[in-house]
Amino acid sequence: MTRAEELLKMAEDETEIEHRVRKDGCTEVKVTEQWETLPGGWTEESLRSFWKSLTGDRKHKITACIKKMEGTEITDPGAFCASLARRLGAD
Repeated sequence: MTRAEELLKMAEDETEIEHRVRKDGCTEVKVTEQWETLPGGWTEESLRSFWKSLTGDRKHKITACIKKMEGTEITDPGAFCASLARRLGAD
């Protein structure tokens, strides 16, 4: 398993999504991140590099990340990208 695959697996396993319905009937999604510990060999710098590889210099970074993650083993690219952005302070 590559380092990127290891990170993706960890994120999928540890990102919890909680759906709630607001009074107006709209669904509200809350992403609870558990990114406190990174997989072995990962550092803040390598995590930021991974984020940059997903988003580049695009203005809408989370959207760019979602597009890159679609079709991968990540079951909810939106939750993954939003939690990663929040973890890095990029949201």
